[in-house]
Amino acid sequence: MKDLKNWAREGAASDLMYLFCHARPARYDDTSDGESWLGFGLSESDDSSEARAGIGELRELRGGQRPTNPVVILNACSSAQQDLVYGAPFAEFFAGEWGAQAFIGTDWPVNSGFADVFGQRILSMILKDQISLRDALRRASDETAQDSNYLPLIYAVYGLSTVRFVDPHPAG
Repeated sequence: MKDLKNWAREGAASDLMYLFCHARPARYDDTSDGESWLGFGLSESDDSSEARAGIGELRELRGGQRPTNPVVILNACSSAQQDLVYGAPFAEFFAGEWGAQAFIGTDWPVNSGFADVFGQRILSMILKDQISLRDALRRASDETAQDSNYLPLIYAVYGLSTVRFVDPHPAG
């Protein structure tokens, strides 16, 4: 959380932000405090304010425009959920207010063990194989479906799904 807050406040350009954490939409349950938040290194029920940051706090910390617009992967429960009942603002927040050119998140809660392995698989395809976000998500989903595991269907890409990362200094 400290690194994210420091980057929000004064960080330089970033092409890729991968956040593996808890995401809690506002009005998730009757005990919610009314603000959507991200939490790192804590259990979903932990209320430690040092390990989490609300959307409002991240909005205030955000400095001016950056030279590049990052791709944001928020590998957290319900992080891409665009439901009026829960009001999960994460996709809109990162794409709109932080200027992300693309956002990947989940539409429903996901088991953290699965999310970690699946997220690493997607990152490997994006960075090592240098394929587009759409193709990486599709390939990882297809590979997982071969084992009769359809959890990847809860992941969604918002924005430019054709974005790909290439080595600016290829060998040769």
